[in-house]
Formats: sequence, C-alpha cells, structure tokens
Amino acid sequence: MRTIFGWFIVRINPYRSPDEGVDGVGGIDGAVVACFDITAQKRVEAELREARIAADAANAAKGTFLTTLSHEFRTPLNGMLGYADILHLDGPLNAAQLRKLERIKAGGWHLAAMIDEILAFALRDEGRESVRAERVDAREVARAAQELVEPAAEAKELAFVLDVPENPVELETDVGKLRQVLINLCGNAVKYTRQGEVRLVVREETGHVVFEVRDTGIGIAPEHQSRVFDRFWQVESAATRSFGGMGIGLAAAREFSRLLGGEVELESEPGRGSTFRVWIPRARGDA
Repeated sequence: MRTIFGWFIVRINPYRSPDEGVDGVGGIDGAVVACFDITAQKRVEAELREARIAADAANAAKGTFLTTLSHEFRTPLNGMLGYADILHLDGPLNAAQLRKLERIKAGGWHLAAMIDEILAFALRDEGRESVRAERVDAREVARAAQELVEPAAEAKELAFVLDVPENPVELETDVGKLRQVLINLCGNAVKYTRQGEVRLVVREETGHVVFEVRDTGIGIAPEHQSRVFDRFWQVESAATRSFGGMGIGLAAAREFSRLLGGEVELESEPGRGSTFRVWIPRARGDA
C-alpha cells in the first residue's frame, strides 16, 4: 500500500482465542495488524535503477571512445610498421641497423597487440564479442605467433623455440583470438625472462589441442598465481616493477581461451620459470 508519506507493507492476521471465543463457537475474536515502513528500501531500489542506467550509458560511451581511440592509434602505427618493413628496399643495412630496425618493429607490434586487447575488452563488456570458427592447422597459428613475438625475444638475446608435431594438427576455432592468446602468453614470457629461452609447444590430446608456453624467467610466487589473470593486476615488487605493462595480457589470454571453450592453467616456481598451458577443444561442439 502506498501513501503520500511513502511505501508501507500492511499484514493482517486473524486472531482466535484458545477458548470458545465471543460468539461461543470458536470463531475469530479479532485481528493482528502489522505495518512495515519500506520507504527507505524503495528509495534505495530507485537509486540503484538510476545508477544502473547511468552505468550502462557510461559503458556504451566507453566502448565508443575505445573503438575510436583504437582506430586513431592503429592508423599511424600501421604506417610506422609498413615503413619499417620497406627500409630494406632502400639499400643494404648493416648488422647494427638491422637490430635497431627489429626493435622498432617489435615495439610496434607490441603496441598493436595492446590496442587489440583494449578493444576486445570493450567489445566483450558490451556483449559484442563473437567467435568466428574455421578449420585451421594449430601449427600455423603457433608459427604466426612466433613471427610476431620472436623479434622481441631476439632484442633481449633470448632463444625462441617452436616445438610442433610433424603432421598437421587440425582444430575448429577462431584463428584471430587463438593467435592473440598465444601472442599474449609468449610476449609475457619474453617480458619476464632475462636469460635462457621461451618455448612454445603444440601437442594433441583427446578432444583437445594443448599449447604450452614455457620460460626460464623469474617465476610467480604461489600466493600470486590466483591473481595473475585478473584485469589490470600486477605484482608490485622490485623484481617486477621494471618490466612495465598494463596488466591485461594474461587476463585477455584467459578470457579469450574461455570464449573459445578452453581454459588456461599455470605452473610456476619463483626463480625457475613458468609454464602456461592452454586447452582448446578440437571442435566447437566439444567446448
């Protein structure tokens, strides 16, 4: 019942005397009336509805902003990478110049990957992220990831080893998203490895294709392993602060893996490196 003063709930229950009652036949003697003021609750509900509407509007504006920003960043970045690719045509480059050129390209591809991750998060939050599955050889996806990450490994004088089967490893998945998962995991491995190697392994298991990214880096403490996949979370320590980054690479890898029907798991020991294992179903129906 609503009055001009606010919202109330009124409950009326009949009362029966344990004796015969006033009518002599054990009828109803009266009623118990309880009145509850729920005005504050209704006010909170209205405020929550208004906040939800405002949040949805802000989220839509954020998506539009990030999409526009992604386009504005991507256009000049593609030009930079394109000119870096054609520098070879202007004449032979010595070894030192080639190393510097590879570092420029590695930095450019790293920025491009970050732009893709931010845009993908915006699309997922808006519910517009979709999966476009196709038949693909998992070895080719791994090789594409290697080509993009290997320059960054070479710049740090790290070995990048690709370990794939001799025969094709077919699966049905979204190639772009799977490649981004591998780029993120391999790039993260390169970032946190000072010496040694990063190894990308592809193997088959019943109903799944497994990708393993192993490194000889600084490792992750047990108390932090449950949080490394959180968005924008990074270990704050002297050992990790110098590596930089936004803390979205591993989060994107897990979210994309789950979007493909798979999962990512971690094994790590401080000072002895890490292994990220990605399980992707062979077919979309197996997810």
